[in-house]
Amino acid sequence: MKNVIVVINHVQDSYLDPNNPVDAALRQKINDFVEEIRPFVKGIAWSFAEGTNARNVEYDAAGERARSPAFRPGDIELVNNEGKGQDSGFLKKLEAAGPGAVILAGVYYEACSMGTASTIREALRIPVAVPKDLADAAAPDCAYHHESAASAMAQIGIDVKSMAAQLLEEAKQLPYVGPAIAIAAAVATELKLPPQEAGREIAGAAAKQNFTIRPIRDGDESQVCKLLGGDNSKLDFEDPKHPVNITVALIESSRNPDAKGGGWIAIADGKPVGVATTENFGGALSVTAKYASAGIAEALSSTRDDFQSKKGPEPVKAAPSAQKNAPSL
Repeated sequence: MKNVIVVINHVQDSYLDPNNPVDAALRQKINDFVEEIRPFVKGIAWSFAEGTNARNVEYDAAGERARSPAFRPGDIELVNNEGKGQDSGFLKKLEAAGPGAVILAGVYYEACSMGTASTIREALRIPVAVPKDLADAAAPDCAYHHESAASAMAQIGIDVKSMAAQLLEEAKQLPYVGPAIAIAAAVATELKLPPQEAGREIAGAAAKQNFTIRPIRDGDESQVCKLLGGDNSKLDFEDPKHPVNITVALIESSRNPDAKGGGWIAIADGKPVGVATTENFGGALSVTAKYASAGIAEALSSTRDDFQSKKGPEPVKAAPSAQKNAPSL
């Protein structure tokens, strides 16, 4: 799996009764999964139904009522009325997010889950996994339908055997395969090591590439602030360069797809270990001591440079005091 998008299908009150303990437990389990896997995947997509259901009860997709507590600004929102992923815009919007694989969670397993997963698999030709423990369990008299749905999905290459915990662990282990590997080879060459030693050096460096670099986003506040030195700095809300204020500005920038500046966080062994920001956010580059030689700093720097070369420099903004005293035009 790579560039994973997690699609949460129909986890809204019209499908899952908040007053039903079983439904409430499933919703909580899905939300917990989203929170755990979010740092390691490309994105989270929430798939809602609109209009009315078969009982003529209005779906709650309009506004924020349908949004889960695990929803974050910047998450993808999709419309999936028939539970087959064939609504106008569903596939187009999902494909635009650039998924390399999809993990589908939600209800109903033998209907909406099967239909949506099959549409994604057949239309986008990417790996799709539907973990059974993130879907509604089969009632005793419906077990056959669940088994039949699982068999039908498996026949077209959908993963119906992996459970949530396994998919989470796989996501955590996704390697970063960007510039740092090339850098490791260059380092070995510059050292002019004997062929066997150079090979060992490159292999050793490549073995350390088990990390992920992604843009900073909502939910990263405490980790980013800590990596920027916030734990060691006296709190000062008046200082625009204080880690707390830089972190707030980074999160705000991450919500704007047109922003010309921003920051990136490195994840290794399931935890944040490095951060980099563009010049207009202090130009920080920090990696924890344990991972200083893992190629993470080089990869963060390269990612930042590549971003900046495409976006161009962001205009320098006047300090608040200067803005306040500037003459009006």
